[in-house]
Amino acid sequence: MGLFHFDIKLENIMIDEELELANADSWVKVVDFGCVKSILEQHNGFKRYNQGTYCYNAPEIHNQTPYMGAPVDVFALGYVLFAMAVGKAPFEIAATLQDDYYKLLAKGKTAKYWGIYDPENTLSEELKHLVTRMFSYNPSERLTLDEVRSHPWMAGPMATSVEVQTKLFEKRQNSD
Repeated sequence: MGLFHFDIKLENIMIDEELELANADSWVKVVDFGCVKSILEQHNGFKRYNQGTYCYNAPEIHNQTPYMGAPVDVFALGYVLFAMAVGKAPFEIAATLQDDYYKLLAKGKTAKYWGIYDPENTLSEELKHLVTRMFSYNPSERLTLDEVRSHPWMAGPMATSVEVQTKLFEKRQNSD
């Protein structure tokens, strides 16, 4: 399709609570296409810096430098993946060098970063590697969407629909 979303965030991802196995491709839906741009509009990079959601934006948007759509969306997907896996935001404020946590990743101090967010070392090394690469400061070093799809963590074991339904039910019960 050649579209960039530019506002991928937890609030814009819907999960079908029925999780019917016959419709496995439709369990997750991305919504809110108000910031979408076409690949045909990209030319030498986008230059609109006030779109999307601040804390999900890639560093190139915060730095107000021309940016390409795919790396920005991959960065936001990394934020969503981190938040879902860890249960909190990956940065204090946003992906800027003024943010102490993001600065650790940008400066290559990944062990220190993960020591803060995963002190018990419960997350897999594959997941940490995937998220770290999705958060690369330099967009040309960030994983592409194809590289994300083929990453070893993505090929790992996946929860069944019953396991996902059970977790969702438990979370709903605990939040009531």
